[in-house]
Amino acid sequence: MNIKILFLLVVSLCTVSLITADTEYNYELEIDYDFDEDEEIECKLDLGDRKKTETFDENDDRDDMSFDGRFDDSIEVECDERVDIDLRVLDLDDNEVEDINEDNVRDFVYELELYEGVISFEYDFPSSVDILTCELEIDDRTIEYTYNREDDDSLKEEIEYEFLKETTFSCDEELDELELKIEDPRGFDIYDLLLKDEDEIEFDENTPRHIYDLALFFTKDFNEEEVECDVEIDSVSDFTLEFDDSSSGSERTLEYVFGETFEISCDDEFEEAIVDIVLLEDDDEKVFEGDYYDQRTIRISKNDIENWEEKEDEIVEEKEEEKIIVPQVVNPRPTQEEKEEEPIEETTVTQEEAETTTTSTLNDEEKEINSSTQLQTNSLEIEGQKGEENNSTSIIYTFIGIISIILLIVIIVFLMKL
Repeated sequence: MNIKILFLLVVSLCTVSLITADTEYNYELEIDYDFDEDEEIECKLDLGDRKKTETFDENDDRDDMSFDGRFDDSIEVECDERVDIDLRVLDLDDNEVEDINEDNVRDFVYELELYEGVISFEYDFPSSVDILTCELEIDDRTIEYTYNREDDDSLKEEIEYEFLKETTFSCDEELDELELKIEDPRGFDIYDLLLKDEDEIEFDENTPRHIYDLALFFTKDFNEEEVECDVEIDSVSDFTLEFDDSSSGSERTLEYVFGETFEISCDDEFEEAIVDIVLLEDDDEKVFEGDYYDQRTIRISKNDIENWEEKEDEIVEEKEEEKIIVPQVVNPRPTQEEKEEEPIEETTVTQEEAETTTTSTLNDEEKEINSSTQLQTNSLEIEGQKGEENNSTSIIYTFIGIISIILLIVIIVFLMKL
C-alpha cells in the first residue's frame, strides 16, 4: 500500500515538472576597465546560475573579467567604479539572441523579456488510439509529452511556460480542442486562438496580435446535407468546420479573434450570414457589421474595418446635413406686412396650396369644379374690394362739396356787411 502511494506521488511530481516548462538561455559577460597603477575595483555579480563578488586589478586580463553560463531570468552587475559591459545572450544551441553594450556604468541589469504561454487541450481517446504523443517547442528546445489511454481516456490538460520568440505545440493525433493564449512581456493579453479537430498551433514574433473579436451567425440551414467551410485567421491558422441541415443555431454561431484578416469559404452557398466585429480593448465599440446573402465566401481585413468606419461617419454626416437642408427648402410663412403688400397674390397662392393638399384624392371633374369655384370666389373678393374703394371715394367727394358751399355762403354774407 505504501509503495503504491509512493509511486503515485512520484508520478504526480513528474507530471507537474512536465507541465511547467522553464526557459533557459546561455550568456557571455565581459567587464572592461582601464586601471591606474595599484588600483582595484569590486563588482557584485548575479549571473543566474551563481552569485559572487569579484575584485579586479591591473594584473587581471580579459579572461579574468569574462564570465559565461546559463540563466533563466536576469543578470545583474554592480561595481564601485564605472565600467564597460558587453553581454551576449544565446539560446541553448549557442545562436545569438541579443548583444548588449553598456559603457561607463556602475549598475547593469538585464532581464529576459519573455512571453507567457498557456496551452490548453482536450482529447477523448478513440478505441483505435492507446497513446497520444505531443511536442512543445520553445524557441530552440523541444519537450515531449506522452499520454496513455489506460491512465485517462478523456484528457483535459494545461501547460504554462515562457518563451522568447516562438513556440509550437503539436500532437500525432487531432485534438478535440486546442487553445493557445499569449501574454506579452508587459503583461497584456495579445493572442487567444481556439481550434477544433486540429493537431498543431503556433505563435512567433510575426504573428499578428489579436485586436478584433468577430461573431458570425448563419441565420438559416445550409441547402446541402453536409457542407464544409474552411476558416483562415491572419493567414496563419486554418481549419475546417462541418455543417448540415440539422445544425443547431449555436452550432451555426462562430466567434473568433484576429488581428489582420478573417476568411471563411464554404463549398456550398449559404442564404444569409450576419457578421459583427468589436474591439477587444472595448467590447462595447462596434467597428464592423455586415449581412451576406447567397455567398460562399466572407473575407474581412483590417483595411475593410477601417473603411467601414469611415463610410459610417460619412453616412451620419449626410443625414445631419439633410436635417439642416430640408427646412430651408420649405417656404417660410409670410409676415403680415408681406400679406398687405401683395394681398391678391398671397391669397391665391395660399388657397392653391390648401386646394392641393385637401383635394389630392378627388377625380378630375371635382378638381375642375373646385377650380372654377375658386376663381369665382376670387373674382367676388376682388369686386368687393373695388366696391369698397368706390364707396370711400364718393363719401370723400360729397364731404368736400358740402364744405365748399358753406365757405361760399360765409364769404357772401361777409361782403354784404361791408
